[in-house]
Amino acid sequence: MDERVTIAGQCSARVGEEVEGRLFQFIDLVTILSHVHKTYVNIRGMSTTKSKTAQRRESVVNAIPQRTLVLSLDITPEQYGIFDGLADSYNRMWGSLVSWCNNNHSINRTRMQKENYARLRAEYPELPSQFVCIAMRDAAGAVRSWNSNHPKRQWNLKASRKKKTINYDLRVMSLRGNLLSLSATRGEKRQRILLPDIPDWFDRRYPERSLNAAKLVLNPDGHSANIMLIYRLPQPTLVEQGDVLGVDLGQHSPRYRFERR
Repeated sequence: MDERVTIAGQCSARVGEEVEGRLFQFIDLVTILSHVHKTYVNIRGMSTTKSKTAQRRESVVNAIPQRTLVLSLDITPEQYGIFDGLADSYNRMWGSLVSWCNNNHSINRTRMQKENYARLRAEYPELPSQFVCIAMRDAAGAVRSWNSNHPKRQWNLKASRKKKTINYDLRVMSLRGNLLSLSATRGEKRQRILLPDIPDWFDRRYPERSLNAAKLVLNPDGHSANIMLIYRLPQPTLVEQGDVLGVDLGQHSPRYRFERR
């Protein structure tokens, strides 16, 4: 009887050990499968999710193409003084917006306008309201570019400019022929400046251009400035006929083709 009990006890112990070993093997297998699944998900996410830089480059490719033409201006001392005061207020407002972006780690235009528009209108009553919107767009673009080019020093753009710069859009400027009209501070009339002739090569290369914006940069000599005219171009069309020799897959312009003649 005692021998039977001993044998039964040994059998139950062996069965318990086998069950426990199989249980540990099952737990180890579940753990391995869990790690494999997580690794697969991570690899799949890495392969399907595009970086912000790649997304921005794709948006640049799909954006409307632009070209900038820089012209030298000879302005009167009176006009230089008017633009000098405007540039001082505009750049101080731009620096305030850059500081806000750095402190809040945000370049969201909606939030920026909601939290800063009323304050800036009160602090700079001499500026037309449209310059506040232009400065917001200008500051957000500058911070975005800084963060992209300096990933280890993000949100650290200096809130100051050495050059006296003023950005314009079509709501505060106009161009009729070679006569350029630019808005100034409140109480001042629009300043009219006669532009030099557009280069022939620019006319031939971009005959269907349309003016979109401008940037005025004052020179420190007190009587001259440079104007950067920013034109929009129609979307290029792909060539459907002809033998293709090669395709230039550049960083920003993958639509250019070279044809055999």
